[in-house]
Amino acid sequence: DKMYDGYQNIITPNNKAYYDMRNLSNDYYDIAGNWLSVILINHLVSAMDGLLTAKSNNRKIELSYVPKFIDGKLVNSYAVNIHF
Repeated sequence: DKMYDGYQNIITPNNKAYYDMRNLSNDYYDIAGNWLSVILINHLVSAMDGLLTAKSNNRKIELSYVPKFIDGKLVNSYAVNIHF
């Protein structure tokens, strides 16, 4: 272990215990950072999926019959509505 090079005679059991706890703490910190990245990427992917799903579900094409009177005569007409 590099930490102990040249210091074996003055390292106490408490020093070793602290060193081991510190290394474990750093390992947990790295793991937490990795999971945070995974969670953020998941949120971004979910937001994009929600946007695309909402956009595709809200897109509609409607064909409707609209009778109109032009010069006193009933004229059959149709309308196409596209909703984005």
